[in-house]
Amino acid sequence: IVPEMCRYEVLSTKIEIRLHKADTINWTTLEYKRKAKASTLPKLNSPT
Repeated sequence: IVPEMCRYEVLSTKIEIRLHKADTINWTTLEYKRKAKASTLPKLNSPT
């Protein structure tokens, strides 16, 4: 996720959250699963 590109909006009936992906991969879930293999986890964006 690229925090600088994310945004949120609070409305009277809902909260909209838009997260910008660092890589164009498909996420199967938003929750972390400890049993997932390292090769299936998305890459984290690290400063170079």
